[in-house]
Amino acid sequence: MKVCNRLAAICLVWACVCLAEDAVTQPACADGVCVFNVVSTALIVPPCADDSVLVAYSQSSGATLIQCSDPSDPEDNKAFVFDRHEATSESYEFRGGRFVRPDYLATAVTEGIPDKMGAVPLCAVKDRRAAAAGELLLADKQPNDSQAAPYCYRIHYVVAGKGTLRIVGGDGRELPAIAPTEIEAWAKLREVLSPYLPKGSTSAALPTRAQLGLVSSDKARLFQAPSLESAGKMYLVKGDQVEIIDDTKFDAGWCKIRYVGKSGRPIVAWMQSSDLSRSQK
Repeated sequence: MKVCNRLAAICLVWACVCLAEDAVTQPACADGVCVFNVVSTALIVPPCADDSVLVAYSQSSGATLIQCSDPSDPEDNKAFVFDRHEATSESYEFRGGRFVRPDYLATAVTEGIPDKMGAVPLCAVKDRRAAAAGELLLADKQPNDSQAAPYCYRIHYVVAGKGTLRIVGGDGRELPAIAPTEIEAWAKLREVLSPYLPKGSTSAALPTRAQLGLVSSDKARLFQAPSLESAGKMYLVKGDQVEIIDDTKFDAGWCKIRYVGKSGRPIVAWMQSSDLSRSQK
């Protein structure tokens, strides 16, 4: 009887391990980017409930992408792009596009990207660069000035640096980051998927409560680094609201902030803490 009970316990543990492994597919990696699909419906939570979910991540940086696709409407894709290693890096929401593997870009240049109505070519650009190893790519379909190909796919590069994350289009334009309140909508999905990502991705890294500040000086100069020698030409004015993303040097006279103006494009810079009054949201 003890032997049977022990065998039963072993089988139960083995079954649990198998279920855990079957929650997502085995990652497929190429050119420094790994991709897996989410199988378990228990992991597919808002804002992607009832969608199919794909996860892609860079092996050389913290760049990570969660893509949600509505099976009944492939054009309604949405993706959350973030740095799983750096809590202060920008995060992005990309709607209507799709993830493209970097090793497929050369093929897409000549053959296009498969679509429900057939292959769609890439949009023409003056100097298209090859994707770097470990670089995530996103493509969105837009109208094309051609009778032979009424639509084309525009490529965007997820560029990761030390403590920074940007999405840059093939035309050189950068996409605006999303606000902390919009990041919170993805918090639960990121949390349940984090155990399946490489080390360094934790739910604790996701800021859920932003520390805000108001510019208290009439003219507050912005700096590229926490030093007077790195002063730039930009400045904020009294009453401007900023998000404080690094206050570890606040007592030494500096803090790193993110400011989003009327254009919607975020500005990340250092400013003197004497120019700022802090508050909590």
